[in-house]
Amino acid sequence: MAFRNYDRKLFAATESTGGTAATITPATDFIETVAPTFTITPLQFERQPKTMTFTGAPMTVAGTAKNLPASTVEFTFAVELCGPGTGVASGTAPEFDALLLACGLEKDNVFFYDVDATTFDGTFFNKENIDGTTGGAYSSSVGKSFGDNAFGDGDFLATSATALTGGSTHIAGQRSGKLVEADALAATQIGVGYRPKSANSDDTNVDTSATIRLYLDKAGSYVEGVGCRGTFDIAFVHGDRALINFTFMGALNAYVEDSDPTEYNYTMEVPPAWINTGLQFGLADSIAANYTGALFNALTFTLGNETTMHENTNQRSGYRSAIIQSRAPQLTFNPDMVLSSDYDFWNAFLSGAQSRLRWTLGNTAGNKVEFRCAAAQFTGITDGERDTISILDSTTMLTGGTYGSSLITDGGTQTSSTLGADNEFQLLFR
Repeated sequence: MAFRNYDRKLFAATESTGGTAATITPATDFIETVAPTFTITPLQFERQPKTMTFTGAPMTVAGTAKNLPASTVEFTFAVELCGPGTGVASGTAPEFDALLLACGLEKDNVFFYDVDATTFDGTFFNKENIDGTTGGAYSSSVGKSFGDNAFGDGDFLATSATALTGGSTHIAGQRSGKLVEADALAATQIGVGYRPKSANSDDTNVDTSATIRLYLDKAGSYVEGVGCRGTFDIAFVHGDRALINFTFMGALNAYVEDSDPTEYNYTMEVPPAWINTGLQFGLADSIAANYTGALFNALTFTLGNETTMHENTNQRSGYRSAIIQSRAPQLTFNPDMVLSSDYDFWNAFLSGAQSRLRWTLGNTAGNKVEFRCAAAQFTGITDGERDTISILDSTTMLTGGTYGSSLITDGGTQTSSTLGADNEFQLLFR
């Protein structure tokens, strides 16, 4: 029987114990993918005994069978970036939620308060408690900031929310001490958000790794990896859908010839086109207004996780799980050259200035993804050309900024008066 590539199906589920296979439920764990592939690397070593010949000796192989392997597996595939549909406002996560969590992100339900975007007196810290206030003493906490809210943000994002008290006119940050004028007292849930969390890089926290199963044919043959963690980049191309290109590493659990699952459905939303993105630049000091006039036609967001396998000689498979060693998110895009009176790309690059970034994919509720970056720094500007027009092929590093957004836990203690922590970016499905 021929294995037809179009018969491939991928399933993923978060693991309660890293490296221990989660139960795959076909009806809920199916993920629509583009070009899924796998690479197997067995734990094996060449032997070179002196035998008076060039003929090689059999290798030492740690695994003993296809269902008892000692091997790593790498999965690569793309997912069309889209929203979860109409349930997003009540907390429905996208179909590929398990994959985002296994890339070191954490998930929150996200609410917003309507505020006057021009009245911020500084940057609210990611995860800090917020209060309703008259501008003086704090009242009881009404939520926690989702990301760094700052000048130009008309919707103040929070991870939990209670209506401001009747006498409140402002929202205040308990750690930052900043204020913004509230235009309405009520908070509204708008979607599901993701942001990086360094503590989710290994098995210390539950539900931070994934079991990934890739079926190869209609008969039910599959490759399964456990303890999978990975990284991704998102390619945005003019007028096309956006693709999340995932790469996952894990321990090979088994190659199995079983029966084909039947309880799965292709239910993802039709991905929105990359057009009318609303790209904004703003100075990270929250003083200058946003620049919205960039002319460009391509953008790439790279999460930049460096992943390796956690070896364990005290385990039959030789591995516990994959771990994330570091994270270096980047953004590249290709704006037309403009005068500094429009936006001073040159000064931002050569001075190391920090820029806040915002853009969206899609415009329909339930199928809209918003991206926010707290403090991007240009790391390169290269002379380029597009259709005879001079452009700046630009690369930025996404940083945590220098305004003290270093709360490690929700509402927790500020660990640095200048540096940020796990606030480089936020993805919001709304």
